Amino acid sequence: MDDLISLIVPIYNVEGYLRKCIDSILVQTYNNLEILLVNDGSPDSSGIICDEYAKKDPRIKVIHKENGGLSDARNKGLDIAVGNYIGFVDGDDYIEPDMYQTLYHLIKEYNTDLSMISYNNVKNEITRPRVNTNTIRIFEKMEALQSIIIDKEIQSYVWNKLYKAEILQDIRFPIGIMYEDVSTMLKIFKKMNNIVYFETPKYNYVFRENSIVNDYSHQKQEDCLSVVIDNYYEVEEFPDLDKYRCYSVILWMVRLYGFMIRANDPDNAFIKKHYDLFQKAYERHKEYIVDNLDPAKRIILFAMLWDLDKSREVVKVLYGLN
Repeated sequence: MDDLISLIVPIYNVEGYLRKCIDSILVQTYNNLEILLVNDGSPDSSGIICDEYAKKDPRIKVIHKENGGLSDARNKGLDIAVGNYIGFVDGDDYIEPDMYQTLYHLIKEYNTDLSMISYNNVKNEITRPRVNTNTIRIFEKMEALQSIIIDKEIQSYVWNKLYKAEILQDIRFPIGIMYEDVSTMLKIFKKMNNIVYFETPKYNYVFRENSIVNDYSHQKQEDCLSVVIDNYYEVEEFPDLDKYRCYSVILWMVRLYGFMIRANDPDNAFIKKHYDLFQKAYERHKEYIVDNLDPAKRIILFAMLWDLDKSREVVKVLYGLN
């Protein structure tokens, strides 16, 4: 018999999307599934829909819990999952019928700790693939860490991957912050040896205006930069990754500053708090950083280095806000 795959589905207020999500899981060509529907205190009918489906398919287990956020829901699933492999599907997304057959085949054939596929962005029923080359790529540990730090070929999304359960044994998602995937995925990649990536989209990420993921608030931007800074120190033990972690800090601090200017937000206390790290990271690897930033971000970077207080006016001109 094939290995058991536990699929963890965190659910909160997605009644309009949930049936399509669950239906796409039930028709998977890989049948040996444990489907954990974690209802995170949804005030809409999501919980009722979960119970309805549990009566139809014995593979489904429903967990109703008080609202604790996305991380808490995923952690609850991890606490009870018994599969040899673990995957995640968000309750407002849906997957292609052969997604887990593909991921399982890849992880077995190439003997990796983790397999990954590309995904589609779905907005207003229009589907656009992130990458679609049908290429299979193997990343060894250091190459994978490099890629995920700079958010290039490999992104920190938890949902387009299949994991050996042992890799996640002591991994839990941090509660109370956004960008929990970014924090958690780096810890996972530090534990693994290699990853296989099939550049064909099998996961469908649905863009929702009111989704937490699409909240562009100042607090979310600060949360993201905080996680990036934590990750900077997380890989301090790997000297070969130094320029990549420095670039990541610069990139996200420039993004946050640009966001603040466009939002007419005068509060740059968070930037000032980490400004010393910003300067040191730039000085260590300035050539690599400048070469890899796009022109607009280079302008913001140089303005910030020149004078953080006066640079606001420079960035306003860049964005045509004067």
